[in-house]
Amino acid sequence: MQTIRHLALGACILCAGAGMIRLFWPENSFKPVINTILLLYIITAVFRVGTQSDWRELAAALRSAALPETAGTQSPAYGEYSREVALQASVQALGRILEQNGIACTAYLRDGVCLITLQEPQQKEAASALLARYAGTLPWQIAAEGGGAQ
Repeated sequence: MQTIRHLALGACILCAGAGMIRLFWPENSFKPVINTILLLYIITAVFRVGTQSDWRELAAALRSAALPETAGTQSPAYGEYSREVALQASVQALGRILEQNGIACTAYLRDGVCLITLQEPQQKEAASALLARYAGTLPWQIAAEGGGAQ
């Protein structure tokens, strides 16, 4: 990172110096020549800084600055969060499946269990069949509005 800082600082100082020289140079036929000389000065100075830089050290610093996380490994907090988000999405999807099949319900997650509250208790069998088919390994319970879990 130190190499990048030196390159950036060197380029800024060179450009500022060249700009000041151009600003105070009188308007005459030598203005294009001065512009070319200043441009060559900046380019050669940047090349000199570039050749004196330790690019291997820069590459090593950039590699060490990369996140140490590899595919398949997650921090415990992130793993738990992603599991919770996935469970919430699954519960919402099950609620949509039930509603698309004409079963009015409310689906929510509590303690890792998908709770389905039916508005019409007579739809329990149809809801159970759909949940058995689409819930996979997600545990679920069905309750009727105003009634207990079944």
